Amino acid sequence: WAHGLRHASLQSTLASELWCLIEPDVQYYRSILPESCTPIYKQSPEAIELIRDIGILDDNALQGLRTINFLFLGNGFDAAYTSDLSRADLAVIQTAMAGLGNQVRWRFRPHPGNIPRFREDLAALGMSAVDISTNSLRDDLQWAHAAGSPFSSVLVDMKQTGRRIFWVQEKIRPLYGVDELIRDGYGIHVDSKTVVSRIRESFGMGAAPDQSITNATKV
Repeated sequence: WAHGLRHASLQSTLASELWCLIEPDVQYYRSILPESCTPIYKQSPEAIELIRDIGILDDNALQGLRTINFLFLGNGFDAAYTSDLSRADLAVIQTAMAGLGNQVRWRFRPHPGNIPRFREDLAALGMSAVDISTNSLRDDLQWAHAAGSPFSSVLVDMKQTGRRIFWVQEKIRPLYGVDELIRDGYGIHVDSKTVVSRIRESFGMGAAPDQSITNATKV
C-alpha cells in the first residue's frame, strides 16, 4: 500500500500490485512502476476509519455556517521545504485570518516531528498567540469543517469525510506531487491573492464586516 503523498521512494519493485489510496495516483504510479507491478486503487483504510469515527459532512451542512472551523496542519521535516517556504505559506493563512475575521475559527496542529521549527516560523510572522492544538488528531478532524496544509497525507485521508481540503502554497510546488493533485482537482489551492475568496466561495459565505488586523487574528 502506498502510504502518504506521491514520492519516487514509493516505487515497488517486488510486489505484483501497488495499492493506491486515491484514484489519481494510479496513473502516476503506472508511469514509474516495472511492468511486473500493477497500480490499483483501494480505498484508504485510514479514510474508512475516519468516516466511521468522525462521520461525513455533506455539502448542505457546510453551506451558510455562522463560523467555520479551519484546521491548519503543519508538515514533518523535509530539507527541501525550507523555513522561507514555510513562512511564505503560513503568511497565506495570516492573510486569510485578516480578511475573514470572526467568520473563521482557526486551529494549528504541528507535525509531531517538527514542532520547534513550526513554532519558530509562526513566531517569525508574529503569529505566536494562535491556538496550537493539544488534542488528538481524531478530535481535531472531527472539529474541523476544513483543513489546510502545504503538503499532508492527512488531507487525502479526510477528503472522503466531506470536509473541505485546501493546499496552502504561496507558489504551487512539485513537492510530494501536490502540484499534480491540484491539477487533478483533488482539493483547492490557495495563495495570498485567492485564499479569502476561495474559502468564502467554498462555504457560500458573504463578505466579512470590516475589522482591524489585530481583531481579525485573535483566537
